[in-house]
Amino acid sequence: LAEELPQEFLPAITAERVAHPEAEHSILVGDKESTNTEMTEYFNESPLALDRWWIWAIVLGVIGIAAILIYLNDTGFSSSFGNAVKS
Repeated sequence: LAEELPQEFLPAITAERVAHPEAEHSILVGDKESTNTEMTEYFNESPLALDRWWIWAIVLGVIGIAAILIYLNDTGFSSSFGNAVKS
């Protein structure tokens, strides 16, 4: 029952993709809306200096442990813990 349409009703169409790099459009990044120019600037920024706070935390921890060990070595282990009498 279906009849084919004549080719005059279905002409061949060519399509060219046109890119407009200077055009700004909104995009969804995660759950926030941003623009393509903001994201381009974000990804082209130079990386910030590495945060090295953990190095200082380790250094201070080692100094603290060394201070405790020196204290325990000078006073003797037995008198440092509990009510033991120093002999």
